[in-house]
Amino acid sequence: MSTLFVNNLNTASGSTITVPTGKKLVVTDAGGIQLPGSVVQVQTTQAHYNGITDLTTTTLAAIAGMSVTITPKFANSKILIRSQLSYWFSTDGNNYFIATYFRNIGGAGATNLVSGKTYNGIQFYAAGRQAQYNDVAMMEYLDTPNTTSSTVYQLYGRRYDGTNNVRCTWNEATSYITAMEIAQ
Repeated sequence: MSTLFVNNLNTASGSTITVPTGKKLVVTDAGGIQLPGSVVQVQTTQAHYNGITDLTTTTLAAIAGMSVTITPKFANSKILIRSQLSYWFSTDGNNYFIATYFRNIGGAGATNLVSGKTYNGIQFYAAGRQAQYNDVAMMEYLDTPNTTSSTVYQLYGRRYDGTNNVRCTWNEATSYITAMEIAQ
């Protein structure tokens, strides 16, 4: 077996470089090929009835079990964060809750990714006011952290006002958060 050292590949003619049938191109390092638009890696955390988080104030708080850590392979990658969160509302007051993602790169401090919006997050609500209600909320956010350092994404939530009761990671529904690195 021999080793070929090159910095660039180019065609002798035409515009296609072909790996022949029955042959494989093997890359031994994760993220060793950077194909724009492709998924480089996926990290996920599942919180199947991981204990209930009561949102008791109108201040944003971390939702237990709903964080994921990813270390991007490339500094210019985008990170697609997805989550599914089970929740329950009591019959009290305005049945709303606010959810957002926070990002923390290398322990340097958290940033609210949806800040500057009216409610500093995405609003979820019951179909009817003052009705007990449980459902699953889906959220996605495309982030550009510009780093190859370990990055934590945490789902935060808060109740809408001082009258409603909200519980997250509720009952038997599966809650999860996923981070996908997308090459650019």
